This record gives sequence, C-alpha cells and structure tokens, in this order.
Amino acid sequence: MIVTSLSLSNLYFQMEPLTYFNILEDWNTKSEVFLTKLNEQESILSKTWKLFVVDILKFDDYSELKRESITNSKCLKESCRILMLN
Repeated sequence: MIVTSLSLSNLYFQMEPLTYFNILEDWNTKSEVFLTKLNEQESILSKTWKLFVVDILKFDDYSELKRESITNSKCLKESCRILMLN
C-alpha cells in the first residue's frame, strides 16, 4: 500500500508540475480582489465622513453608510481569513 501511495504521488507530480504555482497564483489573485474591495470600503467611508463634516450629508445618512461599510468590511475580512486558511 505504501508503494501504491508513493507511486500515485509521483504520478501526480509528473502530471501536474504547476499545480502549486497555480494554487498560489489563484490565492494571490483572490487576495488582491479582497484588498481592493477593502480599500474601496475605506475610501467610501472617508468620503462620506467628509460630506458629513461639510454638512452635505445628514447624520442619519452618514450613520447608515458607515454601518453598511463596516458590515461589508467585516464580511470581506472574514472571507479573506477563510481564503488564507484554505
């Protein structure tokens, strides 16, 4: 049985030499997407704060946007954490 496992393992490496590279490339692409989306959320929050400070945006609107942005950021961070664990 050990011989079979080793043989299958060797066969796998011969058939898929770029598998690990592909996995890393996929992980990097996904993490870049998450980071881009997180940066977008921070930017939105910053812009809404500026609009609130200059009295263009009402407090209720700012609070709603802030709550939504924080929720989105938490979801993105959790998805990124799960991606890193896999």
